[in-house]
Amino acid sequence: KWIWDVFGVSVTDGYGTSETGAIATNTDINDQSYLQLFDEPELGYMTSDVPYPRGEIVAFTKRMTPGYFNDPIANENSFIMIGEKKFFRTGDIGMLMDGKISIIDRKKSLFKLPNGVFVAPAPLETLFGQSPLINQALVFGSPGSRTVSALVVLTSMGIKAVSYTH
Repeated sequence: KWIWDVFGVSVTDGYGTSETGAIATNTDINDQSYLQLFDEPELGYMTSDVPYPRGEIVAFTKRMTPGYFNDPIANENSFIMIGEKKFFRTGDIGMLMDGKISIIDRKKSLFKLPNGVFVAPAPLETLFGQSPLINQALVFGSPGSRTVSALVVLTSMGIKAVSYTH
C-alpha cells in the first residue's frame, strides 16, 4: 500500500524458475501450474506436518522445458515423472496453506557434516555481516569435512581477509 501511495505502482511477488516459468504470484498458485510437495525427512520437512504440509516443491507448468540439453545426469536429478507429467524438482522447500504456497527454505543451500548435522550458511553469513568490523563473510564446508569454515573480509582493521575454522 505504501509503495502504491508514494510511487503509484503495484508490487507483486512472483515465484518461478527458468525451467518452469511462472509458478505462483503473491503466494497464489497460477492456474496453469501444478505443485506437489515431497518429504524431506533429513531436513525435518514432511507433507504430514501439522498444521500445514511442508516439503520440496516439485512443479509442472505448460511452459516447462523438456530438460537440459545433452546432460542426462542433470535431467535425472532435476526431473521426476508423476503419472504422465514430468515435474521439475525446484530445490525449494515450501509450505502449502489453504491453496497458497510459501517458500520457507532452500534444500540446496544446506550442507551436511559427517555427524549428520545440517548447516545453513546464509543465516550465519547474515549474522557475521551485522558486525561493523566485517565487510563480507562466506561460510562453507566440504564433503567429508568435520568442520565449518568462514572466509571473512574485514572493514577497518587493515587486514584484507582472515580464515577461521571451527
